[in-house]
Amino acid sequence: MQLVIRGDGPATWYDELTVTLKVLQEAVAKTNAGDQPSVVADLRCRAQHAISIKDYRACLVDLGTIAEAALVQLDPSHRPRGTLGQKVRRVREVGVPLPTDIDTALVVLRNQVLHDAYSPTRTEAVRAGAIVEDVVADVRVAIGFIAEVGGEPAHRPQRADVTAFRSA
Repeated sequence: MQLVIRGDGPATWYDELTVTLKVLQEAVAKTNAGDQPSVVADLRCRAQHAISIKDYRACLVDLGTIAEAALVQLDPSHRPRGTLGQKVRRVREVGVPLPTDIDTALVVLRNQVLHDAYSPTRTEAVRAGAIVEDVVADVRVAIGFIAEVGGEPAHRPQRADVTAFRSA
């Protein structure tokens, strides 16, 4: 059994969520036990909410933070410092394929929002979200690979809420 929660528009990253009954039961049990979602899950929900209330600036800020956390996990050096653009370059240098428009549709756009008080359009926010979903999916694959070959969490005192991995 699956529960599908949909927004009013077509099924996209920002307005549809599908969970199995087992996942829903686990989430309820964790919530009842006082557990909280990861910062990435929380930011994704915030970005989805921001889209729904047409706060595209807040959406881009949260999406940029999610992208940075994901890119650190894809970078073999696991260097948490640096700009979003620098993290994209480091990940590309090691051969990880990223969406071709990540620089313009996410990095530059997020920087315009933060530094130039730019107000993005819904179309821009939706595309940035799709890019971030692709990057996060790559992290899930990488973490699955690490789990198979062995690995351990890398210490990240700056972001205790985000766990990166290094090979064992």
